[in-house]
Amino acid sequence: MNGVLGIAQIIKDESQELETKKQAQILIDSGQHLMTILNDILDFSKVEQGKLELEIHPFSIGELVLSLEKTLGPQAANKGLKFVIQNKVPANIELHGDPARTRQILFNLVGNAIKFTQTGKIEVEFALNTSIPPNVCISVTDSGIGIEREKLDTIFTPFEQAELSTTRKFGGTGLGLSIVKRLVEMMGGKVSVFSQPNVGTQFTLTIPFELKELEISEAQVQPSDELSLLDNFTVLLVEDNRVNAMVARKFCESMGLLVDHANDGLEAISRLKHSNYDLIIMDNHMPNMNGLDAIEHIRTKLRLSTVIFACTADVFKEAHDEFIARGADFVLTKPLQKSSLQNALSQFSRQFSTHREVAEAVKQLPQNANNNISTLIRFPVDKLPLTEEEVSQSPLINQLELQDREKVELLESLIFELDTKTDSLIELHSNTTPTELHAILHAIKGIALEFSMGEVLLLTKKTEDIARQGEIPEIELLQKLVNRLMVNSHEASRLITRLNPHNKTG
Repeated sequence: MNGVLGIAQIIKDESQELETKKQAQILIDSGQHLMTILNDILDFSKVEQGKLELEIHPFSIGELVLSLEKTLGPQAANKGLKFVIQNKVPANIELHGDPARTRQILFNLVGNAIKFTQTGKIEVEFALNTSIPPNVCISVTDSGIGIEREKLDTIFTPFEQAELSTTRKFGGTGLGLSIVKRLVEMMGGKVSVFSQPNVGTQFTLTIPFELKELEISEAQVQPSDELSLLDNFTVLLVEDNRVNAMVARKFCESMGLLVDHANDGLEAISRLKHSNYDLIIMDNHMPNMNGLDAIEHIRTKLRLSTVIFACTADVFKEAHDEFIARGADFVLTKPLQKSSLQNALSQFSRQFSTHREVAEAVKQLPQNANNNISTLIRFPVDKLPLTEEEVSQSPLINQLELQDREKVELLESLIFELDTKTDSLIELHSNTTPTELHAILHAIKGIALEFSMGEVLLLTKKTEDIARQGEIPEIELLQKLVNRLMVNSHEASRLITRLNPHNKTG
């Protein structure tokens, strides 16, 4: 099914024949319908067994709106329905929650609204409630067939639909709304429904989210702007299935990426020994060496910090967690969708750019004649992705009842420690022993733990483990750590300025 959907999308995109495009779209619609049914059954099974877990990431309502417009907007238009989305949440508000499950909830509700509405309109509204805890109120309203009052109590029951005739006419498993209710409740929210037969139905969701207010310049960055930075970036695609490989290659090339292909993990490792890539897309089930083992080898043996997207048909969280534990940065689910790949590339665009800048800078640096290790450098802060800072969210600063003066003192101490440790890494790296380097990294880990800087902690753990084994970590991994330390030091200085405008620290 993964291959069928991918090939159908390519045929539709590239064919000049109108009839071929129509037939390809029918194939896509039918395949996606089947995938929806299968995913509903799998999700319901996971919920029932208590195996479904939420994955918390930052996202915005704007991303959800864009996804709804691109995917479900055309479906509504094909039925002659007016599709209206009102987003009353400010553009600079970032939500912390499970974007994939939130999207699934919306797609279920809006998809149902389109399915059960023959004329009129579908309206989706997002509003922000700044109560404690803050929550987002989402309503989905249609002018469809409606639901009898006595049937409303059963619509969230698994395998139930308002009428048996509904299943025959519209299809479906009767699991969608049951999954919606359980997902919303897992998020700590509530869902309610109001309906009148032959008038329409309104579902209302209230879901609590942790909120972060972004600076306007940060909030205005669009995925298309970020993707434009990736032209001519190189990708190593590791996939043994020819159809899946062709689909992934086409998607990548349509976004300006240059693609090399390896058939299995062993071939990928061989290529990585002789060539540099900006991104690795890694399948799992392959001959000779599977994806999990290949990723672990890339991280522990080759010592490469190249961004890795794992790509798997396995939808269970345990499988995704295993990829991350072995060293993958992100997990894409098959069938690979172009929009999913675009979103992942957008999410990591700054990391790709930093990786490219580091690689280019390393080429220009002198090599140590004894051990062939390049020198670490301080990049100008304006060349680093400031969104990678973590100190501004530190519980040590935000949750303790500190006066502004005490916060300033704490931040000044942090800046001193970060700058000192950065200097030590740069000065000692090219002429040090693993034991000396381990001592510095261990000290940095203590700072990261104290201030809850998760990414700094992850990098120090990786590099400290390598140094503990008597080896010097690779240059790119240490350069990433230096970059993170500098970004957090810079942000700490900015926080001091906000707390005390007359202070000129940094």
